Amino acid sequence: MVQETAQPLKGAERRRFLAQTVQAWGAGGQRRAERELGWSRVTIRKGLQELTHGLTCVAAFCLRGRKPSEHRLPNLLSDSAALVDAQSQIDPQFRSTRLYTRLTAAGVRRQLIALKGYRDDALPSVRTIATKLDQLGYHLSKVAKVKPKKRFAHTDAIFERVAWRGVPPVVPAVTTLYRTGVKLSKDAMRALERCFTRDPQLGKWFVTISPDLLPG
Repeated sequence: MVQETAQPLKGAERRRFLAQTVQAWGAGGQRRAERELGWSRVTIRKGLQELTHGLTCVAAFCLRGRKPSEHRLPNLLSDSAALVDAQSQIDPQFRSTRLYTRLTAAGVRRQLIALKGYRDDALPSVRTIATKLDQLGYHLSKVAKVKPKKRFAHTDAIFERVAWRGVPPVVPAVTTLYRTGVKLSKDAMRALERCFTRDPQLGKWFVTISPDLLPG
């Protein structure tokens, strides 16, 4: 009967009932309640303290457990969203209003360190960043590559008639692979710099080339 009465009770009400029951049993009541009913003596003592002093202990459940990453890194979500938005683009065929980006969760983590000044040991794992991006509405999914259009007879006929002074154009195929880049003189590099627009954040690693400004 006592166990059935205590079972639906929660929190302070349950502790108060346990304390009143133990007090009614007299000396040795705590040990008896632990042995016969399986009640925790720690809970009973807390209930006795509340009953004696007329106080109620409030359980701070919200302060327990592990805090989310944005609790100790308040700008993590906004910085991640800024990095993804800066490298997103619309569907090239305008079939959807979604924004697409090639940036993965691992890429976001690397750029948070390189561009936003985060420490590697302070950032959460790649899996956690992927979860945060998903919460922000950036969903990772495979995108089908755009298939090239089939050749048509009328366009083939147009290209067959293309010629300069009766000579069809010939485009040489470049087969040399420059694994370490190409070395240029200072004058040649200075001439090319006029057609480069460098990203202020990524520096020399990200440039926009204007073909109409390339030297002939």
